[in-house]
Amino acid sequence: MTVHYPHHPLFGKRVRRQGVDHRKGGAVAHIETTPGNVIVIPTWMLDPIAGAGMEIGEPRASLEAYSYGQSRLVSLRN
Repeated sequence: MTVHYPHHPLFGKRVRRQGVDHRKGGAVAHIETTPGNVIVIPTWMLDPIAGAGMEIGEPRASLEAYSYGQSRLVSLRN
């Protein structure tokens, strides 16, 4: 299978589907990204039709905003 969602880090990569779960928010696939490493993604990210109309555009948040959010989360954890 191939990841067709253009905003996923594995976009365009072939992965092995290990199984599918049906959850409240929709179906998710367990995919093996490298031998022994399995992650969960929504099944629609593996659908070429769902990904066909999506384009990679300009970022909507600055790097500073992400950095601030990350530091804020760390401070809340402590």
